[in-house]
Amino acid sequence: MAAAAEACLLAAVAEAEQHGRRVWWAAYEPRPVPTAEAVYAWFMALDDDDWEFEFALRYNGDADDLVPEGCDDFTVFVAGGKGSVSDLYPSGDPAEPDEPRPGLGLHTEDGRPLRFVLRLPQREPGPDWSSLPGVHLRCNQDEVLVDVDDPDQECFCGQISRDTEGRLLPCTPYAFVAVYEPVPEEA
Repeated sequence: MAAAAEACLLAAVAEAEQHGRRVWWAAYEPRPVPTAEAVYAWFMALDDDDWEFEFALRYNGDADDLVPEGCDDFTVFVAGGKGSVSDLYPSGDPAEPDEPRPGLGLHTEDGRPLRFVLRLPQREPGPDWSSLPGVHLRCNQDEVLVDVDDPDQECFCGQISRDTEGRLLPCTPYAFVAVYEPVPEEA
């Protein structure tokens, strides 16, 4: 059953990516649920400026039933309400192209524009963004922008915090941190 739920998640992610969306997800730790219901949930985020939400699949029936074959065997919940994969698109229809979304318009303290790179944790191996000079991290809970180079900056909620020496600590689970870097100046 868990494999079928993960296949549904991956199908939803692939569909979103086919329509130009960037998707991040992380599995929630298993939660106790009534024995007659199997629940599989992921913490999910889209692009940069879209909201973060729970993407949950619920299978009503005995967990020993035959393995479901597709998403039709699950009830999909997006952000706590019954929904569908199409709720991941602003237009509601994956066949319709979404309107281009403007960036958040974030800037460094000296006024240089920042561009979105990705969200942490990242699924692929890559650089340690929390230690690269010039990088800024944005907490999506408090929407605080933290300059990696400034050892005094951190987020009030603790999602982006520092040790006593000013080094950034790993982000809290079930949250994504947006990474930005300055837009290179034109020569």
